[in-house]
Amino acid sequence: MVATLRFFSAGNMFAWLRLLARGCILAAAVLAAGSVSAAELSRHEKLFLRHVAEGGHAELEASKLVAAKAANPAVKEFAQAVAADQQNIAAELTRLASAKQVKLPDTPSKMQQASITRLAKLDGVRFDKEYSREIGVLAHKDIVALFRQAQKSARDADVKAFASRTLPLLEQQLKMGQQLKMTIDKNKAQG
Repeated sequence: MVATLRFFSAGNMFAWLRLLARGCILAAAVLAAGSVSAAELSRHEKLFLRHVAEGGHAELEASKLVAAKAANPAVKEFAQAVAADQQNIAAELTRLASAKQVKLPDTPSKMQQASITRLAKLDGVRFDKEYSREIGVLAHKDIVALFRQAQKSARDADVKAFASRTLPLLEQQLKMGQQLKMTIDKNKAQG
């Protein structure tokens, strides 16, 4: 009892309180700076990450078809550029999902897979036309809209930052896809 009283003497008690306060401040800082787990991400943020993964898988699968199916070199160039960008996006997405404890799908969605299956049945000019429409424009419009929504409404700072960093690249891909579609449509009209 005497030892306990000596420990809580005025000088020791203030030192102990300062130590306790420092520990609380440090713990609060670690909690504030720490990553938010999947349980703390909103349903929309988790869905965003999953949809981005599905879209990326779809773009990569469609890009693989281009080498064998496309007739126009511009289609091949576009697909190569998209595939290279998508690999970088996928790497960042995987790191983010891992930190947030979100399991990502490893295939395109059923709807995206159906679109890829339709593309696989085409060749040459018909393939170029559908690829530029489906992947170059429509898929990119969808993914740009998804990223804009996440940039605007995501509550998690890391998810919002990922959306903000990636959106300009996707908007550029959409512009390239629109230009590709116009080129393909123009060539078809002339041919």
